[in-house]
Amino acid sequence: GTAYVYPNPATAGSGAVRIGGLSGAVTGEIRDLQGNRVRSIHADPVANAVWDLRDDAGLPVAPGIYLLQLRDAGRVITLRLAVTR
Repeated sequence: GTAYVYPNPATAGSGAVRIGGLSGAVTGEIRDLQGNRVRSIHADPVANAVWDLRDDAGLPVAPGIYLLQLRDAGRVITLRLAVTR
């Protein structure tokens, strides 16, 4: 299927976003537009991946555009996510 992230845009501090449409287990990173890694992701193939809008240190991310770079069954998928106030 086609990977997607929802809700998009997401509201900072609102809980979490889900990544759906994956055909298998994924690993990946969430990066800001400067290329800095914000969070690592590891997802089970039967459950949609969930990002709680926090960084690797557990702190809420700032509003902005984030790139979710996922590796799914040998391909790399990049999704854009807007986080608003």
